[in-house]
Amino acid sequence: MKRIVLQVGHQNIQYNSLVDLRTSTGAPQEQVHNLAIVNLTAELLRARGFTVKQTDANANDDTSITDVDWDLFLAVHCDSDSATVSAGFADYPFPATDGATQESQRIAGVLNQVFYPETGITFRPERIQKSVDIQYYYMWKYLSATTPCVLIEMGESVDPHDSVILNDVDRCAKALTRAICKAFNISYDLTTTTTKTTTTTTLAPITTKTTTTIAPPPSVVPCETLLAQTRQILYGSGFWWTKLNAIKKLLPK
Repeated sequence: MKRIVLQVGHQNIQYNSLVDLRTSTGAPQEQVHNLAIVNLTAELLRARGFTVKQTDANANDDTSITDVDWDLFLAVHCDSDSATVSAGFADYPFPATDGATQESQRIAGVLNQVFYPETGITFRPERIQKSVDIQYYYMWKYLSATTPCVLIEMGESVDPHDSVILNDVDRCAKALTRAICKAFNISYDLTTTTTKTTTTTTLAPITTKTTTTIAPPPSVVPCETLLAQTRQILYGSGFWWTKLNAIKKLLPK
C-alpha cells in the first residue's frame, strides 16, 4: 500500500506559522485549480489502493505529516501567465538537500512523461532545476529524509491555452492519477471481478407409495348352514362320540 501526501499549493497559506509565507497566495485562480484537481486526484488514487493524505499549505505545522515516512510528497501548483510559452513541469529538491533524491528525480521524471502528453499542456524541461523557489521549497526541510519530494507546476493558471485545460478538472486529475500510478507500477485501470452465481435447485426425493395388502378374512360358514349341519348330525345315526367329533369339526377354531 503506497502512502502519499497531496498538497494543495497556497491553500490557507495566510495562517501559516511562518509569517514570511503568509502573503504567498499564488497566481490568479491558482488555488481554485489546485484544490479542484487535488480533490479529484485523491479520490481516484484511493479507488486504486493508495493511502492519500490531502493537506493545505500549512503541512509544515502538521506533525501527522512531518513525523511520517511517505512514499511521496507531491506539492500541486500552477504557474502565473508567462506571456511567452504556456507550459508546465515537475521538479524536485536541490539534490544535496534531499535524502531521497534518486526517488524524487525518478518520480518527477515519470510525472513529466505522463501528465503533459495526457493533458495537452506543453512540457518545459529547460525549467527543471532552474527555480530556487522549487529547489528550496519551504516544505522540503520539514519532511523525513526518506520521503521523496516533487513539486508540479501543472500549467499557467490564466494563460488562454492552459486555463481551458486546467478548468477541465476531470482530464487533469485523471492525467495526474495515471502519472502517479505509473510511477509506482500500479495499474490505473480498475478491474471489476464478476462472480457468477449458480443456483442449484434441489428436488424433493421421490416417495414410493407403499400399498398394504390386507389379507381376506377367513371363510365363514353361514349360521343357518351350520345349524342345519349340526341338526343333521345330532338326529342322524351313529355313536354319540362320533357325532360329537363331527360337530367339533363344524365349529370355528
